[in-house]
Amino acid sequence: MSTGLIIADDEYFIRQRIKKIIPWKNLDIEFAGEAENGKQVVELLGKVRADILLLDIKMPQMDGIETARYIKERFPHVHIIILSGYNDFEYARSLLRYGVKEYLLKPVSAEELEKALSDCLASLEAEKRRDLAVRIYQEYKKNTALEAVRTSGSSWAELCASYPEFSSYSFSFFCAFFLSENTGSPLSGLADRFRRAGFLCHHRQIGDYIYILQIFLHTPEETDHAVSFLTDLSDACQEFIYITISATFAVSEDWSVPYKRCTARLMDRYFKNHSCVEKAEAPVLHSGTYEEVITLRKDFPTLLNSQDETALRRYLDELFCVLSKRKEAELLQMTVTEIFNVYHIYFSVPENSSQNVRDLVSSMLESESSLDIVKEECISYGLQCIRESSIAPSDTMLCNKVIGYIRQNYADTSLSVSKVAAHFQLHPTYLGSIFKRVQHTSLLQYISEVRIIEARKLLRETNLKISEIAEKTGFSDIYYFSKRFKKITGCSPKEYALKKKEGDVTKSSD
Repeated sequence: MSTGLIIADDEYFIRQRIKKIIPWKNLDIEFAGEAENGKQVVELLGKVRADILLLDIKMPQMDGIETARYIKERFPHVHIIILSGYNDFEYARSLLRYGVKEYLLKPVSAEELEKALSDCLASLEAEKRRDLAVRIYQEYKKNTALEAVRTSGSSWAELCASYPEFSSYSFSFFCAFFLSENTGSPLSGLADRFRRAGFLCHHRQIGDYIYILQIFLHTPEETDHAVSFLTDLSDACQEFIYITISATFAVSEDWSVPYKRCTARLMDRYFKNHSCVEKAEAPVLHSGTYEEVITLRKDFPTLLNSQDETALRRYLDELFCVLSKRKEAELLQMTVTEIFNVYHIYFSVPENSSQNVRDLVSSMLESESSLDIVKEECISYGLQCIRESSIAPSDTMLCNKVIGYIRQNYADTSLSVSKVAAHFQLHPTYLGSIFKRVQHTSLLQYISEVRIIEARKLLRETNLKISEIAEKTGFSDIYYFSKRFKKITGCSPKEYALKKKEGDVTKSSD
């Protein structure tokens, strides 16, 4: 968004000259209006968006000082550059307390004005970044306090003592979202809609494509109104989106049960072919579930040892057809885990994986939305077990290029599997399968690991804040950054930083 600029001077021809000498396009500044006195400036600021004001000191009705004082009180974000024909630097210093950034003498040259505007733009950008960092940190602290209540590490009363805005609410419910690769994150706009309707809500990212929204209510009867917003979002979304909602509960009750049920039921998306909103019901397992998994454990190694690729595909096609009909998320999780246990125990596939089998399967099922894609993943690894052949040199070269691209662009918050694939003009599923075969990890997992490696380096070598490090390593959500950091390193960013400091102290004392 361009920066808006207002020109205020009581002389018409001076205003026109200033318009001509400003390099609007080069500086990405938009003309927001002009005024010939302070009163007009105040009226204009109430109607248009402006970030910079070129203000003449001597004007009728309200002079520059009065106008600057008023703007400082009512529009503190506006940066002021004073224009004056009076070479009075003491007078200029007296205006600093009113937010004046520069003091230019008339007639101002194009070079002087461009430099003053450039400095002003840099100051505006620095302020925006500071404000964003503060907002991110405040949101992180609030989400951490909510997490403490959910995990029984803190009470509702303690939360309300720290954040009084919660105290007028008595009920709540959770929404879990799975957003496909191309959906983006519409939750900020949705949260704003809830707030405008009088609800209090907070959202956070807990997986690469998984988000949690918690809505607070005054009465349980408000639930239907809130759910209608979620249904509108699902109906309007062009890409696949799956939403589960928990039962409404009193805020004084245990939050963990509705939360766990809500997030667990996201796995039901594998049995849906369209976006929808569903209540998170308790799972119902078929009586023969465990016996089926035990049968798989016995039969599958024999099938792989037969080295019949056609038989492998037929077996997994039939197996996933059954899973599709049964529509049991728990059975899907157990079945895929057992398949990969066989790969790992009998064939050491995948090799050199940074994850154990359970975590590998969880990561896969967390990031995918289609049973067909999960089936193809299982087939791909099964074929690797059968063939036990070396990787094609062309695949290795491609993966090396992909790794180089990721390492150059990891700080880009929009970096995704689709974006990497588009850069190499390949289909995301095809590139993902090659990368996983060569690197024994998914593209998404590799991007996360590169980002965390860089974050660890910044924690060791700099004194940057955790929110700044999250931003510099491609994470737009500090809560999710902390979650991924702990999952990969075993400790939180704060704990890691403390260990670094303790190590520095030990080293200096040797």
